[in-house]
Amino acid sequence: MDKSLKGSNLNSSPGWDGVSYKFLKSIWEFVKLLLTKMANEGFEQGFLSPTLRTGLIKIIPKGKNNTKVSDWRPITLLTTSHKLISGVVAGRLKKALPTIIGRGQKGIFKIQKHGYLCARG
Repeated sequence: MDKSLKGSNLNSSPGWDGVSYKFLKSIWEFVKLLLTKMANEGFEQGFLSPTLRTGLIKIIPKGKNNTKVSDWRPITLLTTSHKLISGVVAGRLKKALPTIIGRGQKGIFKIQKHGYLCARG
C-alpha cells in the first residue's frame, strides 16, 4: 500500500467521497493499517466493500464545442482508496504478466505511471 501511494499522482482528482491523494497522504500514518486490513479482507473474500465498489458517473466535455451529445464523455469517479488498492493489484500483475501472457500478446498491455493496467488501442 505504501508503494502504491508513493507512486500515485497527488494531483489526481478525488473520488466521489472527496478524499484526495494529498489528504490521504497527510493522514496516511493514521489510516494505513485500516486501509491495508480492508484491502486484505477484500482479497480474501474476492470482492471489495460496497463503498469501494461504488463509482459516480460524471459527464465531462471532450473539447470546447459542447453542443452535441457526442461532444461529451462519461468518466467514473472511484474513491482514492479504491485507486490505491487497484495500484497494489496492478503492481502484482506487472510482476506476473511475463509468465502469464504469451509473447505475442504483451504488446496490448502497459502499466501506466500511476500503476493502472490498461489495454492499448
